Order: sequence, then C-alpha cells, then structure tokens
Amino acid sequence: MGIEGKKLAVLACDDYEEILGIMTTAISTAAKNVGVDIEIVSAATFVEVAEKLKTITEDQRLELALALIGQGFKGGTKTGADFVSDMRDMGETAPAIITTGGAGQDKRDQIAALQSTTLLEQPFRMEALVSLVEGILRNKVPEDHPTL
Repeated sequence: MGIEGKKLAVLACDDYEEILGIMTTAISTAAKNVGVDIEIVSAATFVEVAEKLKTITEDQRLELALALIGQGFKGGTKTGADFVSDMRDMGETAPAIITTGGAGQDKRDQIAALQSTTLLEQPFRMEALVSLVEGILRNKVPEDHPTL
C-alpha cells in the first residue's frame, strides 16, 4: 500500500511490444524486490495512456507511483516528454522515467526541465531499469509497511 492505504500503480507505455514487456518485467521484479504489491497499467499509445492515467487518478483505491514512458511513437506527434509535461500540467507529481533510443539535445533539455523525471537511454540493461524503479518504489512505501 502507498500513502493513506492506497494501492500503488505504475503506468508503463511503449508502442513496441518487446519494450513494453521489458518494462513490465522490470516493474514486477522491482516490486518483488521491494516487497510491495502494485498494479501495473500498460498502454501502447498516448491516447490509451492518457485514458489510463485518468482512470488511475479517479480511482480512490490507487496512487500513481511511477510513469515509465517510451520517448517516441511510430506515426505519433507527441513524445514521452510531451506526455510527462501534460501530466505535470494536470497536477500529477509522480516520478517518471522516459526511455529513448537517441534523443537530440533539444529533447534532452526538455526532459531535464521536467520535475522528477529521469532519462534512460536505450539500449539499457535490465538491472539499471529495475534499480531505478526499486528506488522510486522504496520512496513510496512507508517504513512500517508490511512486506509481501
């Protein structure tokens, strides 16, 4: 459980099924290592991820612990940085990790300006992603939280 007894949710989004699978595996592994039960909410498009974010924020039982977002999407005009910026504009303060296979300096600067957002370059090691997610989840779980 997160703050005020809410279940933690992690939002994962990438348009490549393989990358989304890696993301969800890393999230599950990190949650197990931390000893916390989480709900993974995955999406393959920005439209879908925006809808799922709205569902999470409206669900009184869930607290968004992390958004793990791919930077670029096939045929899309929005980027992961744009989505996180939209999240911040909505008042969502959960940490975010944006994965990218090669962001130019402009995108790097945009991501660096986003509060509580980490850029993870692809290809990345699974251990690096698990470690990042673990650190975020540990900060969300009270010290007196019973482990699984």
